[in-house]
Amino acid sequence: MYQADGYHPQADIDILLKGLQALIDGNQAVADDLSVSDWSASTFSLTLSVNWLFSGYSDKQTKAGNHKQDICFANTQELDKHYHNLMNEASFGQSLRQNFLQNIRSLNKQALLEYQQPYTFHQFEPFSIFEDCGTCHAVGKVSCTDCGGRGNKSCWDCGGGGQESYQVPIYDNKNQIRGYQTQYRSCSACFGSGRQRCGTCSGSGRVACNDCAGHGFFTHIYQIKAQAQPTFHLSHTNPFEPDEFNQLFVDKGAEFFAKHIDLALTDECAIEQDTHQFVYQGQSIAFDILLMMKQKQFYCAAFSSPPYAYVRPYLFDELFFDEWQFLKNAQDKKGNIAKNNAQAFFFKYMNQPVLDSALKDIAKNNHAPRTAVKIACQNYISDEMANNIGRSLWYILDKVSPTHSKLAWVFGVVPACFWLGVVAVYHLQTVSGVFDAATKMIKTIWQSMLVILICAGVSWLLSRLFVWAINQKIPKEYHQAANNRLMLRYYLMTMGVVVVLAIIYAVLVNYGYLPPMSDRWYLLLMAIKGKLPF
Repeated sequence: MYQADGYHPQADIDILLKGLQALIDGNQAVADDLSVSDWSASTFSLTLSVNWLFSGYSDKQTKAGNHKQDICFANTQELDKHYHNLMNEASFGQSLRQNFLQNIRSLNKQALLEYQQPYTFHQFEPFSIFEDCGTCHAVGKVSCTDCGGRGNKSCWDCGGGGQESYQVPIYDNKNQIRGYQTQYRSCSACFGSGRQRCGTCSGSGRVACNDCAGHGFFTHIYQIKAQAQPTFHLSHTNPFEPDEFNQLFVDKGAEFFAKHIDLALTDECAIEQDTHQFVYQGQSIAFDILLMMKQKQFYCAAFSSPPYAYVRPYLFDELFFDEWQFLKNAQDKKGNIAKNNAQAFFFKYMNQPVLDSALKDIAKNNHAPRTAVKIACQNYISDEMANNIGRSLWYILDKVSPTHSKLAWVFGVVPACFWLGVVAVYHLQTVSGVFDAATKMIKTIWQSMLVILICAGVSWLLSRLFVWAINQKIPKEYHQAANNRLMLRYYLMTMGVVVVLAIIYAVLVNYGYLPPMSDRWYLLLMAIKGKLPF
């Protein structure tokens, strides 16, 4: 961190230069390719104001039954008055916030590190009010929906008639049974009444209200909390790229500045009844630097000690320009790179620290390719170049360490499509109505489901084996995790397309536009299925 006594700016310039030289070394350049052609330094002052806005917010819970709090109101007028009094106390109560303010004072600059988000500094005692349930009208019971509130239902055995039928044999004069006669008697289940007691309500016709769990009322519980919310304001005299410096504050926040600048609490005051301001001030140093790399100049602005660059030159746009041209020429119209070229690029980039780091990041952390490149280059690269290089690295990595095998899934999808198509057409080409069509569609799915699952499982296994075999050719840190979810989705979508095509074919057959499919294909598949051991 910047200290005025005995400070030498040249030392920080050297630190920044050595860091950049180490970053570019081995990436289409050597360390000595980068140098400082000119620089200037300027001390500047910085003022960071933190405005703490005090307010109240409430949490409300509604529970069925009696959950009375120590403070409980009989009517909403009294509750509203108490609610607004507490909210007003949270916003404007001076004594309530004193412990919080004293803690901010005692922490000095450390408060900028510990208090970045809204902070709850006091909780008032909860209070409650009762409310009758409108569904059951505060009774706790409602009519039983199963019996309509009658307490009984039609007898299942006799259908509500009260009688059950039975057969009596008819004998001839030789005592031989010549037939049967239907006779009736009182139903043994309902004893002739035609009604049975409702099991849901036990015959009462009333059941507990679901809304209030049978209590007939609710308890609303309120919890008021006092909160302080910070807003940060920056002013400074940095002469080098002040707009970029302001944007750095927006992006990084007060905590970042507190770590890089020696700030101290210098003033505080209440600027409104509900707002208290703390003012932190400090000094730092800013650098205006011209870099030279391969006979081209690059501008850099930095601050603090050791220096942090907030205007970063796009050094890697220059270093990777020729490499991007090679990559672009190796890509087809869709951006894909042939496997042989991908392998050559991969082993080449393994020896370039920045690209090697980006490749590992893409493989392990699943970062977006552009983000991985920008992280590896420490943002000394433009978004456009990072996107171009990152996308190419992703294509390369996908060739040398694929996440799945398309061929393995084709191996499974072809027999599954054939099976499903034949079975669907066989059943649907002879339908006699909507119900018959639905029944046969269910039968089609039932007869095909096992085959579809087996083919998917085989494809998944072959794909995993393929990925494992390919990954043995490269170091482990570049392995992408196997992922067959996308191919499984395509697999199932293909099955859906086959069903649609089979339905279209069957409709055309039913209308006589196409000849029906021969039964021998279906019989062949069923014979194969019959020989399966499961």
